[in-house]
Formats: sequence, structure tokens, C-alpha cells
Amino acid sequence: MEKFQFLLSLKTIIFYGPFFLSGLILKFYPPAKNKFYGFRTNLALKNDYNWFYAQNVASKYIIIFAPLFFFISILIKYLTGFMFQAIVLYTIIDTLMLIVATVMIFFLTEDNLRHMWKEKNQK
Repeated sequence: MEKFQFLLSLKTIIFYGPFFLSGLILKFYPPAKNKFYGFRTNLALKNDYNWFYAQNVASKYIIIFAPLFFFISILIKYLTGFMFQAIVLYTIIDTLMLIVATVMIFFLTEDNLRHMWKEKNQK
């Protein structure tokens, strides 16, 4: 049982680790404006200032949400007793939590970007 708990915890780290690492990479090595990756919305692509502001805000949210959802996932597994029978359910829950985190990050970053844009253009 302890081996299964360890493997399930390792699976959770592997699930949320890349999400957290992407936030660190975005924070410390923000991409130049490009067509492939980064926080890419019409407002973020309007100019270089918006682009780097959006990358900075999105990275902060990723760095906050990845560990938060990781600990929520571990807590769910702990409270349910790391059941072997629920491994598919755990995977579905982790996937849904990553989708929720991604959607939250998108809307929060876009909202910050809109507020910044509005304040910048009112001056």
C-alpha cells in the first residue's frame, strides 16, 4: 500500500510539475513576441508592453495555481485513502483541475491586461 501511495504521489508530481515549470520558464525567460507560445490574445499581441505584461501576470498565476492544485490533489487522494480502485477517477480529477486552473489563469490574466490597458489609455 505504501508503494502505491508513493507511486500515486509521484504521478501527481509528474502531472503538475511541468505546469509549475512552465510558469517558472515564463517568469524568468519570457518569450519574445511570437506566433507559437506564451499568453497569446489579441490584447496581449497589441504591442510589446502588453505582451511582456501578460507573460509576467500569467506566469505569476501559474506559479500560484500549480502548487495549490497539487496540494488539493494530494489532499483528495489522502482523504480517500489512496484507493487503487480510484486511479482512473484520480486522473480525471487531476485533468479537470488542470483545465480549471488554465481557464482561471486565462481569465485572470486577461482581466489584469484589460485593466492595465484601460488605465494606460486614460492618462
